[in-house]
Amino acid sequence: MKRALSVLLSLLLAFSCVAASAAATFADAATHWALPAIEYMVGKKILSGYEDGTFRPERTVTRAEYIKMLDETFGLTAQTSISYTDVAESDWFYPYVAKAAAQGYLLNYGSSLNPNGTLSRQEAAALLVRYLALDADAKASPSTYADYTTIKTAYRDYVLQATEAKLFQGIREDDGSYTFRPDKTLTRAEALTILSRAAGTIYRGSQNGTDADAASSNGVITQSGVTISDAVIGGTLIISEGASGGVITLSGCTVGNLILRGTASVVLSDCVVESMTVDSSVSGYTASVSLLSGSQISEAELRTPADISLASRTQLGTLTVQEDARRSSVSGSGKIELAKINASGFVSDQMPTRYELAKGITATLAGTSCSGASASGSQSGFTATPSTYASSSNCYLTATAAAA
Repeated sequence: MKRALSVLLSLLLAFSCVAASAAATFADAATHWALPAIEYMVGKKILSGYEDGTFRPERTVTRAEYIKMLDETFGLTAQTSISYTDVAESDWFYPYVAKAAAQGYLLNYGSSLNPNGTLSRQEAAALLVRYLALDADAKASPSTYADYTTIKTAYRDYVLQATEAKLFQGIREDDGSYTFRPDKTLTRAEALTILSRAAGTIYRGSQNGTDADAASSNGVITQSGVTISDAVIGGTLIISEGASGGVITLSGCTVGNLILRGTASVVLSDCVVESMTVDSSVSGYTASVSLLSGSQISEAELRTPADISLASRTQLGTLTVQEDARRSSVSGSGKIELAKINASGFVSDQMPTRYELAKGITATLAGTSCSGASASGSQSGFTATPSTYASSSNCYLTATAAAA
């Protein structure tokens, strides 16, 4: 019996090793330029090879296949109703299209998606940029590509944004120039390469640091209940919709740009974050963010509601509360340097060192009701009478706290 069990275990181990090897190495990709991205993304189960042991990196990608890869890369889960005439509930790609629609990254395809149609490089750039919601002002120069004028007008900004974010690098021609080849059909190798650059380290469980074989300094957390320790993520870390419903903990991490989506609660312990954006895709949800153990965020933007807890010795540099982030709040004893409040119902336990209230907005700061509708009079706890300044659409009140 023991010998039989030993043989069985040996066979299982051998089979698992062969399966792992087949998942990581493909006969037709061993010398391919995209091999690192292929191995990483196959290892993360974003895409698989074929039964004959090949990967076929130069095989072209359909629109439905690319949507599935993007959804899987970022762990998307929420779906919404769709009404394309050529997408039926029985189709394998239906749930992926429904997820893409829920995230709002699909283009205006009209009544027909043409899911089995091929996908151009310019359309692939547009879909990815729309999901990532990249800064519209961060664009590469049109002179980057010698064939820039051949890019369709509707896609040009997306291509330049994707290039600036280093998701696309262009194709070097014999004369030394770079082209984008916008109408070229996207291949499996290209799809995995740009998605791996956008995602960086794909976290599906707790771990220290980042993946050594990740394609960039970005990261995405796609599962709930994850703790990331001692990671330096110089790019963007997305806590995606896939992490909804649980707690995500970052401990001892340094992050360039942190983006919160879905409904995960986030705990930052001894972390330094350059910028944080709260932009939940779930209507009516209020995000929860807790700063502990001296954590610092230089700039935080609330596009959707959030409750932020600041423990002692934690700090927010600039907090911007946008119009759709109504009834957001800050509690605790940490420090806020500057609060820019453009939404009603904001409540803070702290009196920010400085604050700006948009015209017609009322907020409660350290128990005091403050309004942007009027700038006359003095404020308790400030060194001077508050002053105002105006933009084209808003009137702001600015005040400076008295020295401690």
